[in-house]
Amino acid sequence: MGADMSGYLVVGPRKITEKSIRKAASALLRKAKAEVKSSSWTCENCGAVMTMDTSVCKSCGYEHEDLSSIGDLLTAKAHVEQLIADWPPDYRDVTSRSSPFSKGQIIVFAGDMSWGDEPSGAGYQTLKRIMASGVSKELGIL
Repeated sequence: MGADMSGYLVVGPRKITEKSIRKAASALLRKAKAEVKSSSWTCENCGAVMTMDTSVCKSCGYEHEDLSSIGDLLTAKAHVEQLIADWPPDYRDVTSRSSPFSKGQIIVFAGDMSWGDEPSGAGYQTLKRIMASGVSKELGIL
């Protein structure tokens, strides 16, 4: 019996531009309005459709963030800025390197050894939130 390495490996810009933040805020606002209108949400992790009365996916256990408080572009932009406040993350469980393939890009890994549980490190949790936000593509983080 042994441990496994669990983590996120992403590539993203060294510095996120204002244009990318505005683009992500617009996408987040569209997503929030669609969820409120349809009274359901789609799990970012497994694709299952859940009703708004539950915040945890019944298929995979993913915790969904309630976006109903995002009603305008200013609120959406503030949400995105809070989401990326720690980009690139600089915590004990994170390592990053300049990308050899693209100037201005960095490769970031955050994770820890796991015996079946999810890593609790700040870097892992930061990347998890960014990747589950639904706007990582707009921010250039893949």
